[in-house]
Amino acid sequence: IRSSTGTSVEIMNVGATILKLNTKDRTGELGDIVLGHQDEMRYLQDTNYFGGIVGRVANRIKDGRMVVGGKEYELDCNNGANHLHGGTVGFDKRVWNCRRIRNGLEFSLLSRDDEEGYPGDCQVTARYTLVGDVLTLEMRARSMSATPVNLAQHSYFNLAGHASGNVLGHDVQLFADKYTPMEQQIPTGEVRGVEGSAFDLREPSCLGKKIEQLAREKGLCPAPIGFDDNFVVRNRKQSLLERILSLGREQMHPVAKVVERKTGRTMLVESNAPGVQFYTANFLCGVRGKEGSVYLQHGGLCLETQHFPNSIN
Repeated sequence: IRSSTGTSVEIMNVGATILKLNTKDRTGELGDIVLGHQDEMRYLQDTNYFGGIVGRVANRIKDGRMVVGGKEYELDCNNGANHLHGGTVGFDKRVWNCRRIRNGLEFSLLSRDDEEGYPGDCQVTARYTLVGDVLTLEMRARSMSATPVNLAQHSYFNLAGHASGNVLGHDVQLFADKYTPMEQQIPTGEVRGVEGSAFDLREPSCLGKKIEQLAREKGLCPAPIGFDDNFVVRNRKQSLLERILSLGREQMHPVAKVVERKTGRTMLVESNAPGVQFYTANFLCGVRGKEGSVYLQHGGLCLETQHFPNSIN
């Protein structure tokens, strides 16, 4: 898909995955700002979820267990003791149907009853459109049976270019006053304010400095770790005119703003989801990527808009 401004996005039907996202820097030079594999077949074995749509439920479900309609279900545990991003063969590993639409592509997928342990058939659509420099993803799901659905887009962004190294120099702002603390990567149930902590990203902040602060607070100095945490997106109040013009559609809220100063590239993320998983590629370790590149720790960042992890429980 290419827009009138020169911005373009390349998407494949395996996982409805974003393969490339080319945008201009301040000099007008185009650069690909998403991480990914050179060989498209590698996406079928990928455990980093580069660029795909993850589901039926994104993020973790504790012990791979949930109760729906009074019945307990056991899901595929593909992340230690937990279920992650829909299981071993989640939506990111499935081949979706695809059709062209105005300014974009629409992908569709039928997830059958008992796939990865989930109850009920579930019909999913993902519509990507590109107008100017605005890339929009609209995801919908329909099921005739009670079943949890929590879809997320899992691209890794590096605004300096996918092969440029780490993102520690990026400035990150999250429109979130609270986050959900975790134990063993599962939320404890507490919703905690970010003020006075490394999780306070309400103002533009150098990512590298915030990761250093996070390491100090967790007693992990000098080794940096990184973020892999769910933040509670701040609700923005709509004016009366905005409510009228929205025609009943769910309200979009600012989620994050990312700036890379050298290239001048800026990315603004908006969503109607209540949470965002901010992940700083803590576990990339020599992954071979596009054009002979090698992706290392903190080589990109993910902003996975979502419902809260393990919220089914």
